[in-house]
Amino acid sequence: LNIATKFQWSSFIDGSLRDGDFIVVWGRVEIMINGQKYTQSAFGRNEIKYMKGTKNPVDLGDAYKSAHTDMIKKAANNWGIAMDVYSGREDIE
Repeated sequence: LNIATKFQWSSFIDGSLRDGDFIVVWGRVEIMINGQKYTQSAFGRNEIKYMKGTKNPVDLGDAYKSAHTDMIKKAANNWGIAMDVYSGREDIE
C-alpha cells in the first residue's frame, strides 16, 4: 500500500466481534491516487491464543490487531495490490 499510494492510505475498523475462538473485524481501507479517493471494504479474522491448558487469552489485543491487519491485507488484495504474493507468481507487477 505504501508503494502503490505513496503512503496516502488509511484504515478504519467499522465493527468487531468475538466468535468462539476467533476475533472478526470489518472495516475499510481508503487510498488516494492522483487526488481521487477509493474505498475498499473487507473482513479480517484471527484466532485467539490461550495460555497453555486454560481458556485465558494470552493477549486479546494482539488478536484484534492481527484481525485488523488481515482486513487491511484483504482490502488491498481486492485492488490487486500484492497479487504476486497471493498468486505465487513473481512476474506480476
